[in-house]
Amino acid sequence: MKHNVHPHWKHSSKSLDSKYLEREVIVELFVPTQFQPEDPVFIVFDGQDWRGLGLHELPEKFIKMGVCRLPLVVAIHAGKRLQEYGVIGEADCKGRGSIAHQNALFVVDELLPWLEHVERCPSIPDRRFAVGCSLGGLTAFDLAWKYPEYFAGSASLSGSFWWRSRDLDQGYTDQDRIAHRMIRMGTPRDGLRFFLQAGTHDETNDRNQNGIIDSIDDTLDLITELIKKGYKQGEDVIYQQVEGGRHDLPTWKKVLPTAFHWLIQAVGDETMFNKPRISTMVRG
Repeated sequence: MKHNVHPHWKHSSKSLDSKYLEREVIVELFVPTQFQPEDPVFIVFDGQDWRGLGLHELPEKFIKMGVCRLPLVVAIHAGKRLQEYGVIGEADCKGRGSIAHQNALFVVDELLPWLEHVERCPSIPDRRFAVGCSLGGLTAFDLAWKYPEYFAGSASLSGSFWWRSRDLDQGYTDQDRIAHRMIRMGTPRDGLRFFLQAGTHDETNDRNQNGIIDSIDDTLDLITELIKKGYKQGEDVIYQQVEGGRHDLPTWKKVLPTAFHWLIQAVGDETMFNKPRISTMVRG
């Protein structure tokens, strides 16, 4: 099914059979009519929420931001979300994320070749980004970290960085957070960029009773781990804290254009813009 959401950006719903996920995967494609392989590509998780995320409204927002060439956006519908999403190779304390590796293989071994050979939308890794919200945000971050040969970075809105190997009633400590440990024990990937966002009303939980909700603490602690690995805040890592922001689609819809815009700037091609722009986003 095809939909015209903008004269130069066409939307269609497609499906492909995945041997890795053992299901038919529905994909929302937003394709620029003048798409070129060097244009940015966004792989978005939880594509079933494309309307709530306002993906169809992005062209007008991009134009206001000065983006004159539209990117390709590929939004993947989730299936068994609590098993497909997570950190590759390590389920959480409740066994969730057990097939995160298969989900990653679907993206790199099935989706990307399908985009190139069937949909005729070839792309290059240093202009390709993974994007997600909540658990999808954790998944996007993990995918970019684990597959830097395919991705240049990620955007995680209200990312589930609390994902832990031991639960609160099992003697949990902050060392049990899986994504933080993955960065701490891992090798830096040169050139990766990360957009991270949290809202002040994402939740009410405060494990360590420091007056800061866990979603903000976990995100800031992840940034600390990235900085320890050599990534530069403001250049390689950007954090946006949304005052009053909630763990919901309306909040993420407002932030998503900013996240896309910052990542588009990362491609270093000023012809993408009507005029060069520099992000000044800071915490607050």
